[in-house]
Amino acid sequence: MENNIENSNDEIKERIIKEKSQKTVLVVDDEKPIVDILVYNLKKEGYNTLEANDGEEAVRLVIEKKPDLVLLDIMLPKMDGLTVCKRIRHNYNIPIIMLSAKDEEIDKILGLELGADDYITKPFSVRELIARVKANLRKGDNEYGKNPTDELQEKNHIPNQIIVGDLYLDLDKFEVKVRGKVIDLTLREFEVLKYLAQQPGQVVTRETLLEKVWGYEYYGDIRTVDVTVRRIREKIVGIQSFERLRRDGYLYVDKTAFVYELASTGNPYFLSRPRRFGKSLLLSTLEAYFCGKKELFEGLAIEQLETEWNEHAVLHLDLNAEDYSEIEGLRNGLELQLRSWEKVYGTSEEGLSYSGRFMQVIKEAYRQTGRGVVVLIDEYDKPLLRSMHNPELQDKFREMLTAFYTVLKSADPWLRFVFITGVTKFAQMGIFSTLNQLIDISFDPQYNALCGMTRPEIEANFVPELERLAERNGLTKEDCMAYLTRMYDGYHFNYVRKEGMYNPFSILNVLRSGMFENYWFASGTPTFLAEMLKKTHYDLRELDGLEVTAASLTDDRADVNNPVPMIYQSGYLTIKGYDTELRLYKLGYPNDEVKYGFLNFITPFYTSLDESKAPFYIGQFVKELRAGDVEAFLTRLRAFFADFPYELNDKTERHYQVVFYLVFKLLGQFINAEVQSALGRADAVVKTANAVYVFEFKLNGTAEEALAQIDNRGYLIPYTTNGCRIVKIGAEFSKEERNLSRWLVEEEG
Repeated sequence: MENNIENSNDEIKERIIKEKSQKTVLVVDDEKPIVDILVYNLKKEGYNTLEANDGEEAVRLVIEKKPDLVLLDIMLPKMDGLTVCKRIRHNYNIPIIMLSAKDEEIDKILGLELGADDYITKPFSVRELIARVKANLRKGDNEYGKNPTDELQEKNHIPNQIIVGDLYLDLDKFEVKVRGKVIDLTLREFEVLKYLAQQPGQVVTRETLLEKVWGYEYYGDIRTVDVTVRRIREKIVGIQSFERLRRDGYLYVDKTAFVYELASTGNPYFLSRPRRFGKSLLLSTLEAYFCGKKELFEGLAIEQLETEWNEHAVLHLDLNAEDYSEIEGLRNGLELQLRSWEKVYGTSEEGLSYSGRFMQVIKEAYRQTGRGVVVLIDEYDKPLLRSMHNPELQDKFREMLTAFYTVLKSADPWLRFVFITGVTKFAQMGIFSTLNQLIDISFDPQYNALCGMTRPEIEANFVPELERLAERNGLTKEDCMAYLTRMYDGYHFNYVRKEGMYNPFSILNVLRSGMFENYWFASGTPTFLAEMLKKTHYDLRELDGLEVTAASLTDDRADVNNPVPMIYQSGYLTIKGYDTELRLYKLGYPNDEVKYGFLNFITPFYTSLDESKAPFYIGQFVKELRAGDVEAFLTRLRAFFADFPYELNDKTERHYQVVFYLVFKLLGQFINAEVQSALGRADAVVKTANAVYVFEFKLNGTAEEALAQIDNRGYLIPYTTNGCRIVKIGAEFSKEERNLSRWLVEEEG
């Protein structure tokens, strides 16, 4: 038997060697001389090669031929390299090395963000390129087939797992789980995480990661490591267990005074906050408190407030982790949770509905403990949010959850405390229509800082981290804090308390990584909100500065004809002011992370550009205006209007006005750009270091009329004293061409 196993293993090893000598590299470039050089040198190294001269052909060859690695140029006909990279990465884990003459940092970052494993700029050393090809291929086979070494491990039944706390890595399946939830990682991300997990408690430098994971030292760009690690952090949610935070010595921003205040009243509460705002950690803290775990609260505010520390039965329902693409997802989630409670309290499931079993557990837990039961429900609305695109499925979720949640009203005699969290407040939900004693504290000034972080909390708890962040980015302490404020502050959940709340997810990530990035926005895409805006033909320009009633924010109907309440409660808008006389709230984007993240994401829903091309165009717009090349800017602007998939109708003009708005708003990330809508102001003004550009667009007029309007209405007056060049641009829009048709450019003075 042993001889048979050895012979089998030898055969597998021989096959591995053979397969490794037959790796196929797809070379994608529209310059034939470059393709010929690459193909010649790759074949000399023993690799098979495939060739593609445009993006569409590259995607086709990946699907049909399944190469082991792709060398991918950015500037390609038919489909650019960034789009090709995105499409490949969506379905396959093939190593991708970007090739381009573009050597600016933003281009590298964009390629890496879309899933590229490496980046090399032209002109390049053939020796360097081959080294990178070898390094990326050494990291194992792609997802087309299992790594042959896995077969050796399976034959000999060798366990191949890594477990670090809540993190589980299955090295055979290339699978990662956090608290039982599967995390989708690329092959490169998996290899990085595996190496870090194998060095617990050790500090690993970027250079070490580059050498150990990428397989080379000096050829690698350190930025590659930073981007990859950040992507992993965004996918693996931070610690949400209060007990683990306290037992393992992690830093905890003290919110326990709020916990005591809430618990002392005994009322049932509801709290709405955007995702990643600390709701799960809050419920975990409440659970530890009601379980009487006094030792976890040593040194915190509640230690001086609480004297009894009674232990209660706690039923904690978390709806975060399930797949809600069908009704079975919710059924399975409720079933598993009920069975775990029934096992603890010895109740039976036989012949009872979910709501009946829930009531039975509550009564039995009360009987066994002699104290009121605590019910904590985290993300009660997750199934409803996940089914916004499917009204039929959402109705089924609503019916099932209504029956389940209404138990809480009937069970009131046996309950000590109820706390429910979610993102939005759905009308006609049993939790609100029948549980009429439920207190909504989402807008209560008293609990404004219950979730999230205030500036004093950040400055008091993260002194060394703030110093490192400032040093890394070449900023003073004051400038660093100002940057944090501009990027991540600005959430207001009432109109009484003026202090803004910082997004805790973004703050923790920026302090860890040292880079100011869009962490919160990247952790979840608002696709259903974009679809709502598109279906309703909503004028995007109205979102920033919109005035609404209190009912629009507190009693959400989830109506597709009114997307604003959902946008607000999801965290993409916040309260910016309040008219006490008219009782109207003024809404706006909370900060730059949300504003520019949302506008970048929404652009493909209003233009023909996909999300990979839009940032590229905006970057080019900035370069052209900084260089004073207005003609190039306007020519490129036409691309935003080319081949729009909308019929000309009564809404056409407004649609194109929205596109103008998007372009100039997105320019504001890099240069001073203002979009105006009020009378007496130009359509748009852009300020660079040495020039001011004043734009007027005519949808029903000529370029000459646009220039005349700039002069006649005094649009230039505010800018005549700053000593910069003043450039006037009058442009006309043609309905027949469905695009900009003519423009005139004049420099003042």
